[in-house]
Parts: sequence; C-alpha cells; structure tokens
Amino acid sequence: MAIELPGVEPEAIEEPIEPRAINYGFIDVKNFGVIGDGITDDTAAFKEIIKTYATNAVTLIVSSNVVISSDATIPTNIGIQMVDNGCFTVSNGVLTINGPFSAPDAQQIFSSNSKVVGLKYATPLWWGAKGDGITDDTTAFKRAVYSVTLRSEYYLSDDSLNPWNYVRANNIKYVLNQVVRWCITENDDYLSIWRCTSAGTSGATAPDITGKKVLDTVTDGTVVWTKLSDGYISPGKVYVPASFNPYMVNGYSDNHNRGIIIYSPMTFEMHPNAVIKQVPLSSEKVHSILNIRQAKNVTINGGKILGERVDHSFTGNEITVFMGIGVEIFSSYNVTIRDIHLGDFIGDGSCCFCETNMNINCKNIVYDNVVFENNTMDGLTINSVYNIKVINCTFYHTNGANPNCGIDIESSTSDTGSIFISNCLFENNVEYGIIGGSGRGFCNVIISNNIFKNNGVGLQLNGTFKNVNVLGNIYYGGTGGVVCGSGTNITISGNKFISSKNGIYTTSSFTTGTITNNTLTTLEAALVGSPTNSLIADNYFCECGSANGEAAIKQSPENCSYLNNVFVCSVSTRPAMALNTTPTIPSILNGNIARYGTYANMFNVNTAHILGKNYTL
Repeated sequence: MAIELPGVEPEAIEEPIEPRAINYGFIDVKNFGVIGDGITDDTAAFKEIIKTYATNAVTLIVSSNVVISSDATIPTNIGIQMVDNGCFTVSNGVLTINGPFSAPDAQQIFSSNSKVVGLKYATPLWWGAKGDGITDDTTAFKRAVYSVTLRSEYYLSDDSLNPWNYVRANNIKYVLNQVVRWCITENDDYLSIWRCTSAGTSGATAPDITGKKVLDTVTDGTVVWTKLSDGYISPGKVYVPASFNPYMVNGYSDNHNRGIIIYSPMTFEMHPNAVIKQVPLSSEKVHSILNIRQAKNVTINGGKILGERVDHSFTGNEITVFMGIGVEIFSSYNVTIRDIHLGDFIGDGSCCFCETNMNINCKNIVYDNVVFENNTMDGLTINSVYNIKVINCTFYHTNGANPNCGIDIESSTSDTGSIFISNCLFENNVEYGIIGGSGRGFCNVIISNNIFKNNGVGLQLNGTFKNVNVLGNIYYGGTGGVVCGSGTNITISGNKFISSKNGIYTTSSFTTGTITNNTLTTLEAALVGSPTNSLIADNYFCECGSANGEAAIKQSPENCSYLNNVFVCSVSTRPAMALNTTPTIPSILNGNIARYGTYANMFNVNTAHILGKNYTL
C-alpha cells in the first residue's frame, strides 16, 4: 500500500515484469519415481523431473544408483548434488550436465563407461580410478577429460569426435562423419558451431561468420551452412588427487589417437604427490600419456608422469626406436606445463610438433619448473614451435638412444624460433645438454643463466641457425662447453667454462659471431675452430691449454678481431694463441695480455695476420 504524505501526490510504482525462476530448493529424485537400484531403467522418471522443473531453480539430490539409457540434458537452472552412495550409470547415450554439480572427490559417482559432458570440474575417481599401481585407470582418466571438454547440444557427443577427425585451416576445425559435416569457428575465446547439410569434403570453404546470428545460414556454392550455437569458451578442470600408489594408464594406440587426448581449453592438475604411470608393455608400441592436439589455453601442472622404461622387457633394438612420450603437444597454442616430473620414458619426456600433413606450428608454449629425468632419447624435443619458454627446469641423465640429450631443437617447418631457455640445470645427459639445428634450422634464440654439468657436450648448434644469444651460462666437465656449426649472428658472452676438454668450438661456417667476456678455466682447448668475420674480445683464460703444449686458443680464423683478451697460466710451455694457418683475409690481434712465465712466443701467429700491441708479462 502506498503511503500518502500531505500535499504530495502518490507516485505510480512499476513492478518488474521480467519472469523469475522460482527456487524450489532441494528435491530428492527418489521421491519422483526414480528407483535408483542400479538395475531398473530410470531414464523416463529422471527426464520427467527435468521437464517438470525446466524453468525453476532446483537442486536434485541423488543418493542412489540412477540408470540412464539414452541422451539426457540437465539445463543450467537445475543443479545436481551427489550424496551418500549416489551414482549415475549411463548405460547408453550421453548425460549432459549444464547446471551446478557437487560431489565428493574421493567417491565413484559414475559407472566406469558413463559418458558425461558439460562439467567444469571432474576427477578420475568419479569414474572409479583406483590409483593402486595395478588397476588400469585409463578409461577413468579419459572419461574425466571428456566430461570437461567443450561441448554443445549440437556437438557430436561420442568418442569418434576427436582431433584426428579435424582438418584445421585458418583457425577452423572441420569435423567429418558419414552423414553431416560440422564446423567450429574460433575467435580468441569465442566459439561458434555450424552444421553443413550437404555432403562434402574437408576442402570446402569455411563460412563467413561476420555478423551472423544463431540459425543464420551461409551458402558457399552448393554447400549450405547453418549456424547452430554461439558460446564463450570456459576452460574446465580435471584434478588428480594423491594416492598411495601410481594411477596406471595405457597410452598405447595403433594410430595418432593415443593417450589421454586434450583438445579444448583445460587445466589438468595433479596433486604434488600424485603419480600417473604407463602400464608396462612387452613389445615395441608407440604410446603417450597426455596428448594435447590442436588445442589452446591448456595448463598441465603438478605430480609425476612416468613411463615404463624400468618395467619394460626389452627385445632386440627396441630401446633405439621412438616409442614412449610423457606429454605430446601437436599444433597447439598457449600451453603451459609446470611443476611436474616427466621421467622413465622410452623416448621423450615431452615434445612439441606440427600436426601431420598440417603446416601449423605450436605457439606460445611454456615449460616451467619441470623435471625431465632418465628418459631414453630426449628430455624435451622442440620441433616446429614459435615462441617457447623453458625456464627453471631440470634435465637429468638422458641416456639410452641418440641423441641422448636434455633438449633437442629440431624443425620440420621454416619458422621455428623465438626460443628462450633460462635458469635450467642440464646434468649427466650422455651426449648433449642441448643440441639444435637439425632440419630447417631455427632463429631468435636466447640460452641464458643455465648450468651445464657433466654432459657430453653442454650446447651444440648444428644445421642452419641465426640470431642466437648464449649468455651467462656455466659449463662444468664433459667433452665440450659450446660447439657452433653453421650459424650467423651468434653471441657467446658472459659464460663460465670450467674443467672441460674444450670450451668453445666453432666451424668455418660460424660467421658474424661475438665471443666476449667469457671466463675459461682449466680447459685443454679453450677456443678451437675456424670462425669467420667474428669478434673475440675481453675473455679471460686461466690455466688453459693441453699438457703437450697446445694453445688456449687454437684457431684458423678469417677476418676476425682478437681484442683485449687475458691469458694466465703457470705452465710456461703453452702458448696463449696459435693461429698458424695462412688466412685469405687476415685477422687483427690487439691489446691481448699473456702472463705465462718465461715462454717467449705467447702469440704463435701466422705472419699474414695483423698484430697490434699485445703484451707478455
């Protein structure tokens, strides 16, 4: 009732007329015809509840085993709360849960083969994962990932829908099957789903989606596309709790659909003490645990993922064959792998590749605080990636098959580059800490502030590469610190080389390089090779040279400048520099200082070179 004040006319008050959902609170499904004995088909009763409360805000209480035998969709206004021994057995079809969902992490709430989609959060324990080191938990993990993978009511909801059915071009995914063709168009974090009613192939032109609304159609020649839905991509999350023993997962497949496939925005988080381990295999089989394929905005973090190297029964030359990988990344964007241990794989701990028959690089990849240990071929393979950061990682004891290295930088496409490797430890890798350059080469690389300890060679750059900066690293032991092949614009500066056979080795294809401000201590040969058009300046050499009188610098340079280097050695029979070959273009030596006791010829240099003022103390 309006209150009338003296001299004031009462105002007309307009009540809001928009409809509002009525909150009916909590509803126990067993009070509405659901039997819940795990045997009786409850589909009709359950769908009737959904229909009854289709426009009302309610929470359904599930405390028994509800059997669903066909597709069922729970709208956003209906929540589900699992209590006591509540469980869904989806014997056929797919259960789509669009509303709020609550359940205990440690309880199985879906039968092992139940297909569920639409969740924002899931754990493999909901599908019965045991984590006992014996039971194969593969299906439980796949169902958990499947449940938080982006879906739509028009999206084909079956296991055959995976990235291997996609042909991606210009950020468009075509999904093919025998009857219809689907098209998913993505723009940053926005997604539209289209349906093509005409038979066709993956080569059809994508629809122009500019300004189009749901149910709009676009005709491309004889092909008609209908836009079915729009929606923002909201990444889901899969959480793996700790267990007393590993979760056993079999990542083997006879095609590229191996492992637990991740192909939409997602966080896959493991408790720091959680362990996923590959089921032991008895023969040569390609496998991977996590398979990130044509996805973007994916984060993997926490726990350990282990291969079956220590359990595998080897026969013949199996260890030399590319077989097992912890985390594979194919043609994906914005992927972060962090705070995780990847080890014991017959193959690589992780790798980044371009999808087969597609010229789409991975982009914006981060490895942060990852431990790669006891893998057979590589800790990490970088192949066809643009913009990758590897920081705060450990690469330990890669051994068993070539290339036996911490990081292998390869390239099967022409634009691999923008690689940043910093604050990492490379230790006891049999052949190399880092090897790079096979394939088409790479460019724009920074390798800084890492420690290389007792590897075969710390850093070896082969093939064609350019614009590489090797800065502030420390190299202990091994047969060599840095080996540079066919590269241009290479800077090696501020590094420390200690107690190795060779410090820096350069080939005749090493051009326009800069070697400055390095400290080289107790090396048999500190600088070796044949640089061209390069600057070698302001380096400090201490107790370098071999017992048989080899020099600290033993090179055959062309048009190089050796400026202001300092040599200190207690063995008087070792020259500081030996540049004995006759150059085509002479090099310049000026301002170098050698403190070598009584040896007279500290600078053993071919007379064709240009000597300025160099000093022997």
